[in-house]
Amino acid sequence: MTTVQSEFVVRTKLRMPWFARPPVVRERLLTRLGETLSPFTLVSAPPGFGKTTLVTQLAAARRDAVAWFQIDRLDSDPRRFVAHLLAAVQEEIAAFGQDHLHEVLQREVGADQRDIVRFVNAVSELDRRLILVLDDYHEIDNPAVHTLLAALLELQPPGLAVVMATRTEPPLPLGRFRARGMITEIGTQDLRFNDREALTFVREGLTLDLEEPLVTALNQRTEGWAAGLQLAGLSLRDGEDVAAFVAAFDGRERLVTDYLVQEVLEVQPPEIRQFLLATSVLERMNASLSAAVSGVADGQAVLQHLERQNMFLVALDRRREWYRYHHLFGDMLRRQLALQNPLLLATCHARASDWYAENDLVRESVEHALAIPDDERAAAMLEQSGWWMIQTMESRQISAWANRIAEPVLSRSLDRLAIALTAEVLIGNDINRRWLDRAEELVAGDDGTRQAYSNLLAWVRSGSLARERRYTEAALALSTIVDRPDPSGMVLQRILPPLGHATAAYWKRDLELAARLFQHAISVSLDAGAGAMFFPSVLNLFEVLRVRGDAQAAADVLQRARTQAQQSGWINTLGRGWLWFAEGEQAYAANDLDAAESACRQAIDLTRFAGSNTIPLLAAMRLAMIAHLRGDRAGAILLSNEIAGTTHRPNASFVAGLYDRMLTHMWLVLGNPEEAGKIFAALELARDDEFDAAREEDYIELARWHIARRGGSTILRMLARMLIDAETGGRTRSVVELQILQALARQQTGDLRQACVSLEAALRTAVGLRDHRVFLDAGGNIAALLRRVRQQPGLPADVQLLVDTLRDDPGMSAAARDPHAPHPAAEPLSRQELQVLRMLGAGYSNEEISKALFISGNTVKTHLRHIYAKLDVKTRTAAVSRAAALHLLEF
Repeated sequence: MTTVQSEFVVRTKLRMPWFARPPVVRERLLTRLGETLSPFTLVSAPPGFGKTTLVTQLAAARRDAVAWFQIDRLDSDPRRFVAHLLAAVQEEIAAFGQDHLHEVLQREVGADQRDIVRFVNAVSELDRRLILVLDDYHEIDNPAVHTLLAALLELQPPGLAVVMATRTEPPLPLGRFRARGMITEIGTQDLRFNDREALTFVREGLTLDLEEPLVTALNQRTEGWAAGLQLAGLSLRDGEDVAAFVAAFDGRERLVTDYLVQEVLEVQPPEIRQFLLATSVLERMNASLSAAVSGVADGQAVLQHLERQNMFLVALDRRREWYRYHHLFGDMLRRQLALQNPLLLATCHARASDWYAENDLVRESVEHALAIPDDERAAAMLEQSGWWMIQTMESRQISAWANRIAEPVLSRSLDRLAIALTAEVLIGNDINRRWLDRAEELVAGDDGTRQAYSNLLAWVRSGSLARERRYTEAALALSTIVDRPDPSGMVLQRILPPLGHATAAYWKRDLELAARLFQHAISVSLDAGAGAMFFPSVLNLFEVLRVRGDAQAAADVLQRARTQAQQSGWINTLGRGWLWFAEGEQAYAANDLDAAESACRQAIDLTRFAGSNTIPLLAAMRLAMIAHLRGDRAGAILLSNEIAGTTHRPNASFVAGLYDRMLTHMWLVLGNPEEAGKIFAALELARDDEFDAAREEDYIELARWHIARRGGSTILRMLARMLIDAETGGRTRSVVELQILQALARQQTGDLRQACVSLEAALRTAVGLRDHRVFLDAGGNIAALLRRVRQQPGLPADVQLLVDTLRDDPGMSAAARDPHAPHPAAEPLSRQELQVLRMLGAGYSNEEISKALFISGNTVKTHLRHIYAKLDVKTRTAAVSRAAALHLLEF
């Protein structure tokens, strides 16, 4: 088992529970389930009804391989869920899915249905039947995991039987499973003890010699609830008047809990009572941990005693090393501890935190520290392990902890603030200005030992300024970064100088310097093994080269990056999605819409679980444009409305600045200048502004917007200023765009001769750009101008070929062919319609959707009619297929 596996996969969750005494054999239920299990067996009931016991007997009665997976709330992470699914099978079949598990553990993002397909294919190749047990599935609260499981059940091979134990009915397409006859359900009513089972349970399981009529009465009082009988039986061991007790016993949960406190907990010897209360803060415990928290000398002896006494202790492994309390019992103990002795509660959390820290389990240690609450303890552990966690792409967890720690405590240390600020930048959160100001204050007042952090803080400050589009100030902040030896050993400090200086050079429009420095940042990132900085550096260099007009160099950068990512073991990481996006942009520019669509979908699949959503949103915008170009205007508008309604969380790369530009460009390509105008108003851009080269792309889209509104005459002066600056700066792509816009603006003024001169100049420059979409998406009546230019004498052959290709291309936008053509309005989906659509995609029935959203069945039908109309489909299947194609199921 690798280090990553040992830290991520909890093996004790993958072992079937064992019981100190044989439980009551549920013969009637086992008979009902039959020799041949259904593809899906669902055991669903409230806590304490013997679900796990039944499933254990069901698995043990067969000779098939059994993969046991006891789920906890952390398994709502799709990657963790899939990893434990694979590891569970490996407990029985060691060679199963080893490569697949290794790949999942190496990822920095979640899992998807491709993992399920791969799992199913591997199961289908087994030479024996496999029973997959999912215990405590109610702990899952992530719809993405429900979707994965639904896919597993839909694709289930004949050699796989899935058995689930859960407190609540799972949000799966149960109606469809019932109609297909593929599910067997055991519910609360089935699990209730009958009188014979209750008698066996009390006499053999609890070793109480009670008369049969009393057991029957007690079973009636508890309504066959096994936990209720267990609680009652424990209390009866020392009871004198059994008949009076049975007559007075009430099976309601509140009274059972009260009874536990008064008659079970309080009658224990003081040392046992103290142990129970102290260890209740633990979700799982072994001898060492329980002894450290409770203070007893021999934790194993106490645990064995509790198990023999049936004190709601569940063994988690065959070696009986790890245990947990029954959920109800543990909840009661924790409530009593908080009420009776808050000081002891804090002490136990502190001891647990210490034990986890000594055993290098940082996450559990910090969680117990925050539960005390002891912010200083949590902050100290954050300070100790934070940089390592950032390097392993766990910035989201750091951010969550930092925001729970009291600000005065976090602000006592520059290390703490630097770690927290770095995590916030990397996941796209707004920067806490008080944290940043305090960190800069600490650096300024230092004697020099902390000056290495000045680079990091300059990077953080520049990112904050850039998000406000204050690029000149951001570049100035980055210019203060000094390339000096760093005694801290932090990888990030080695990469910041070249990356920061490269970004500053880009904002200053010194593209030659930016290209060299980004290439250096790539080299340093590779040497340091820092994928988090490698991929942004690659994408930024790619963009710089495209602006310069060097298409071949940009393509070469992507080709090398793919090889470098493969060699560095990053090919299946989030960063590969950045490369897919760049490849999609390259294909789109060349008007290869199929390749562009495929690459954009790959980019979304790999990056949608990231902290920042810049890349998936940019890729989705490109998909909306492609849908429009293929004539699917309604689908394009639906997707674009969903994008516009999604909050943008930018990353630390200047590529995040492309968001507004591409969003406005998308609306203009879709023929909706009104939406684009709203963005320009928010950006506070105007044609009479003093030109800022760092915002060149924004002003290019502003010019395009004016042309779309027939305002070409008002922007000629602005375009002339921008064109001179772009030509001087060697920004070839910008030169071509500006010449095209200049041609369209002159066309609108009636100066067709000069319009053709500008367009011909653009065509001559663009021959080597490999960018057809820069013309095809230009807007205006560019088709008429292309026809005129083609008639000009003396046109070079390569320019003639480019013009002919553009004029004949079926992908030319509708706006380019006829700018005045009416566009049918596509009404966006409402939020609730989108919810219904996504549940439809997950296989929910109308009734299940109604229950989940707390709406009537008629309302569901109304929503479906609206969805069908807006998607232009007639069936549920067609609606889901269309929504999937538009990526409406993923945002």
